[in-house]
Amino acid sequence: MTVPIAETNVVVAETLAEFLGIGSRMGWFELEQLAYDAPRTVAYYGVAPAEVSTQEQTFLDLVRTELRVAPVALTSERLAYLNRRYLPQVQVPPFEG
Repeated sequence: MTVPIAETNVVVAETLAEFLGIGSRMGWFELEQLAYDAPRTVAYYGVAPAEVSTQEQTFLDLVRTELRVAPVALTSERLAYLNRRYLPQVQVPPFEG
């Protein structure tokens, strides 16, 4: 995940299935906050699902059922491992916005 404004890259998952599983209960929008406050973001994804709109819930239900996505926990330990293993390989040109 790249957050150009924060000039930050974070490896959040090793596979598409893992990535989809992370947001399968509450969506993926808040993942951006890993660039600004990782502990709070990990805590956010660790609690009971937040209230989402009916439209968002319908979409998340569709993702889980049609793509057979299982929820995946987002943990600090997993993020640290992924970033140690893969971040050195990430090459993103600097943001020129």
